[in-house]
Amino acid sequence: MLQFHRISKIFVLGIILLSVQSSFALGFGLEAGFRQQSGDAGTFTTSSQNGLQLGVSSVFQFSERLAIKSGMFYVERPLNYTDTTLATDVKTKLTYFDVPLYLMFMFEEYAGVYIGPSVSILLNQKAETNSGATVNLNDKKSMLVPITLGAHFKFSPDYGLNLFFETISADVSNPLKNYRAVGANFILAFD
Repeated sequence: MLQFHRISKIFVLGIILLSVQSSFALGFGLEAGFRQQSGDAGTFTTSSQNGLQLGVSSVFQFSERLAIKSGMFYVERPLNYTDTTLATDVKTKLTYFDVPLYLMFMFEEYAGVYIGPSVSILLNQKAETNSGATVNLNDKKSMLVPITLGAHFKFSPDYGLNLFFETISADVSNPLKNYRAVGANFILAFD
């Protein structure tokens, strides 16, 4: 319950801050979508999983072609791995609060490509075996810095898409590392 209150306070604060900043932004919107998460787990076999991503974003244009894309997001980074020696499947689900800071090159008023880092703060972790036993992930990093490359465009004044590729080269926890994700968010814009 304490975790939910912390997440809700961060999310409400983020919406208030982005609402105040939206008067200076080229675009402000709600984003929700899915990501296909993959990664490595040492010598274990891994399988990619789908995760959820949702939040708010803004685009701040500071020249004719350059802008900053930022926001606040709830991000799930799930990954399954199999310990073949013990014949055990482990399902992990790490959730984060992400604040991106991307440099965006604008092709048109409604389209651009971007690249940059995010600050990802660990909110919660869950790991369990196929038998339901809880697994402790060792050496969890409470903060990560993923690098993202993506494209953001609107297909109407109120709707758009954000397509992205994300990589985290640092260890996420023991044995999870080298996370990669591709995803798509639907954008509901408020200009």
